[in-house]
Parts: sequence; structure tokens; C-alpha cells
Amino acid sequence: MHLPKYFRIAAYGMIIQNQHLLLSKEIIQGREVIKFPGGGVNVGEGLVDALKREFQEEIGIDITVKEHIYTTDFFVQSAFYPDYQVLAIYYLVSPKIDLPYQNFQINNIQFIWDPLTSIQQNILTFDTDKRALQELLNKHL
Repeated sequence: MHLPKYFRIAAYGMIIQNQHLLLSKEIIQGREVIKFPGGGVNVGEGLVDALKREFQEEIGIDITVKEHIYTTDFFVQSAFYPDYQVLAIYYLVSPKIDLPYQNFQINNIQFIWDPLTSIQQNILTFDTDKRALQELLNKHL
């Protein structure tokens, strides 16, 4: 196994609205992925600030961070950068405005509402997202 030399820290937000969970479907380096909105933390940026910035960049909304849900607790090598190990932190967040009730698209990212009571882990691309979803369901169902 090739061991990474660097860490990539990322923050992701989970929005529940009308008993549906918001997911993003996007193309990253030519690969279609379904994940939670969010992304990498920049040097000099805190987790919450990074998450708020990511939601502004991806959806154009302000959020309130409500609760920590999960932090990666197993080794994850980046799917896109082999020299990086990923540490992902997930929060339950709420938008400061109501989002559309139907699926919507912004900046080439499709946002999908999946029913919370029937969501399947295998819809998510990354193992960290799957684990975070399980933690969310354990805490909120």
C-alpha cells in the first residue's frame, strides 16, 4: 500500500428538510460522485468557516451549524490524490433560507433530496459519507 505524505481535511454539511436529506451529485476530475455538500478546509481556515464558505460557493446560501455528526475514524486515502490521507468532519446544518422542495442545479452541481426514511448508503460514493450517514440516522431516526 502506498502511504500518503499529506493530510486533506474536509468539512461536510447535512441538511434535513421535510424529512429529506440533501445530497450533491457532481463531476470531480471526470468522475461522477454523490456526496454531501462541502469540501476542503483551506490553510488558516477553521472547520465551521470552511463549511460556511463551501455552502456559499456551492449553493449560494448561508448556513447555521447545529451539531457535529461524525469525524472520520478510519484510514482513508484520497480517491483523487494518492499522496493525501483524508480526514472528513460532518455536521448537521440548517440553511438560513428554505431551499427548493424539488431537486435543483447550481453551478453544474445537481442537488438531490433523498427521503430520510428510505435512503440507502450505497447511493453515496465515498465510504466516509456512508459512515456519516449511518451516524446521522442513528442520532436522528
